[in-house]
Amino acid sequence: MYVFISPTKTMKKPNINYEQELSSNPFFQKEANYLNNSLKTLNKEEIKNIMKLSNQLGEDTFTDIKKWGQKNN
Repeated sequence: MYVFISPTKTMKKPNINYEQELSSNPFFQKEANYLNNSLKTLNKEEIKNIMKLSNQLGEDTFTDIKKWGQKNN
């Protein structure tokens, strides 16, 4: 069984800066990587339809999925 936990569709993204050394290692990192890699195989329309998103939220979600795991510069 797979369970996806997602923020609400209207949730605002916080602008939080944090020190990398103060954060902990994610417990389910391997599983998160697997799920994200699966999501990366979908195109914008598939993500929008599966998650029942508006055009703008589908665009934002697609971008977030592609950028997930990248270091912020």
